[in-house]
Amino acid sequence: MYVPETKNNLFSLGRWEANGCYYSGQQGKINLYAQNGACVAQGQKIENNLYKMRLYLPSRNRTGRNDFEQHAFASSLRTPTWELWHKRFGHILYSGLQCLHDLQLVDSFTVDKRSPKPDCIACVEAKQTVKPFGKDVIHNTTPGELTHIDLWGKYPVTSIHGNQYYILMVDDSTRYVTLNFLKLKSQAPKHVRNYLTYQTTKNK
Repeated sequence: MYVPETKNNLFSLGRWEANGCYYSGQQGKINLYAQNGACVAQGQKIENNLYKMRLYLPSRNRTGRNDFEQHAFASSLRTPTWELWHKRFGHILYSGLQCLHDLQLVDSFTVDKRSPKPDCIACVEAKQTVKPFGKDVIHNTTPGELTHIDLWGKYPVTSIHGNQYYILMVDDSTRYVTLNFLKLKSQAPKHVRNYLTYQTTKNK
């Protein structure tokens, strides 16, 4: 959970037990025991069914026995870098990150200002473009000499007229398009024959 105002750490008893340790509690008190049976923490029940824990570390005294002394710990994390925030914000521009930080538009946006702003490989690859294709190919064929045919289907949704396929025929010379819709794939040869018959009759 994201709770920027909290100053306490939460401890999971389930994870503690999963690591081979155990705990005991009664009358509003709880003790945590390590795998060797040593008590490493004690807690007192407070509000909302939570326990405030006191952590102990073993220290050897002059007799060689392990005594437990109370300690206080301060935890800290490394300040995130510009590069890390760049990835967290979905690869936003560094200039945008700088604006968010300077105007304090985001809570808990702490960053190491001395960290570099390197080029992002993912951003560079995403912005790559393809060189323009060459000029149109010159077609030396005559009308009806060469036809490109494509049969497409089966479409999962049936059209109003019950069609689920189509056959597309494009003349290589004139780029004229002939389109026929089909109910069955087996109807394709018939439309090809009709197209060839039409081309033969037209070119006579």
